[in-house]
Amino acid sequence: MTRKEGRGGCWPTITRAIALKAADHFFPFTLEGKNELEKVKEGLRNNKGVLLLTNHSSKRDGILGIQALLEHLWPLHPTIVMPIAQHQHKEWMGSLVANWGIEMHPIANLSWDKIKEKLQGLPKDEIRKGINERKESINAYLTKARATLNSGGVVALATQATRNPRLKKPTIFPIETILKKEINSSDDILIACMGIGFAEKTDYLNPAAPGYNPGIPFNAKLGKVHSLTEAMDEMGSLGIENIDLWIYRQLVDLVPTEYLGEAA
Repeated sequence: MTRKEGRGGCWPTITRAIALKAADHFFPFTLEGKNELEKVKEGLRNNKGVLLLTNHSSKRDGILGIQALLEHLWPLHPTIVMPIAQHQHKEWMGSLVANWGIEMHPIANLSWDKIKEKLQGLPKDEIRKGINERKESINAYLTKARATLNSGGVVALATQATRNPRLKKPTIFPIETILKKEINSSDDILIACMGIGFAEKTDYLNPAAPGYNPGIPFNAKLGKVHSLTEAMDEMGSLGIENIDLWIYRQLVDLVPTEYLGEAA
């Protein structure tokens, strides 16, 4: 048994298949771009790391990202690393998704306004402790994400970091932060951008839209898969500092029109 074949928790294949079928029933979706998915699979076979990057409009997005690719990728046994907000993380979640080789990493909210709100009024030593804990959680995730990419695994995350009813230009830069150091080779990193949204025309400003939306059909649209080398060639002299903006521009073509906002 290879290192990759040993991953994936204790569920047998039939149990995983049943669980995915149940998820498809409660969270129906259509996946576009299966030709590009073949590039992802070929890359994993060649031990290349894959960045799977999505927009983030609802609580459904993480589930859909797993659904859309897992039945295709799981037989290849990659490590799949996903961040989750600390305040949303429950202990049972990690055990459940481990059955597909997924590792969840709870990280602190990256918004400085949210950090200040959380720590406001606390004693100075508690504020210092809170800030250090946030730094440690983020650094642990970054270390794991880089190691996963370097060893031919999948790092899946929403580029907007927090849910938003519109696709907006980046104000924090998670992809640059991951890629700017300790990456073995840009030829061995693939970037796969996927737009997620309601299958039917929807008002994303509706208070119900950011929820899980069980039973409502969604679309997942996988765009052209690029190597990091190809992406940097397109960015030209701007270099890796511009990678988050480049990814945003890929997502503009993949998300529903009514979700674009300022990008329309």
